[in-house]
Amino acid sequence: MTEELRDLIAELKTLREELKPSPPSLYDRTFHALEKLVIPVMLGFLAWVGSQAATKISEGQLHLAESTADYQKLESRRSMQAKFIEMFYKDLNSGDPASQMNAVRLVRLIDADLAQSLLTLVATTPGISQAVVAKANEARLQAEIVSPLSAYKIGIYYPSGDPSSIPRALKIEERLRDTGFNGIIQKYPSDPSFLQKVNPPVGLEVRFEPGIEDDAAEALLSIVQTADTKGRWSKRPVANRTPSFISVFVPNGG
Repeated sequence: MTEELRDLIAELKTLREELKPSPPSLYDRTFHALEKLVIPVMLGFLAWVGSQAATKISEGQLHLAESTADYQKLESRRSMQAKFIEMFYKDLNSGDPASQMNAVRLVRLIDADLAQSLLTLVATTPGISQAVVAKANEARLQAEIVSPLSAYKIGIYYPSGDPSSIPRALKIEERLRDTGFNGIIQKYPSDPSFLQKVNPPVGLEVRFEPGIEDDAAEALLSIVQTADTKGRWSKRPVANRTPSFISVFVPNGG
């Protein structure tokens, strides 16, 4: 073998050794192990964050839908009340006692604050009979009772798993309507977990925020106490702020 061939073989051996992969260091082994552990955890975390974001979006959409529905109800009621007011003035000034009595009855469909002002006009309208004036005064006193609730939505909460509580909730709603409350009333069948979270009612309760909703709570209590609910009523102060919203709670065992 010539000298040149031996040198070539030696160079090939050296090159082969250099090209051999070196054994992984402790750092490399640790990094690869952590990579296998961390990546699935991070992917799981990102999936959880995504699901939470989707849940919040769904809750936000639900609240938006409820607010939109309430707004549409409010706008519809305002439109109807404008028509009722027009009919009220027409009947009141008709000179016909029957139509004038209908005008007084029509005021029950108008918000209490405005109804009081309209009913005050009855006594000063020429040609009004004493019977119509007496009916207007009676309706005005009733409107005064409902007036503190004019700006409120009323929620009626009752246990969803207790069929006997449903008739009580319906009677409360019916009594509010009979008294002349024309605002939004929403019934909420509630599961035990929700009622436990907000403290289950120990009886029939009007819940309100003290210092802000005292007048509304007193007005609401004075009305619902006259409903045929066969139970003891009380007011219960709460700390959660719910603007323009006041609630009634019906307990189990209705």
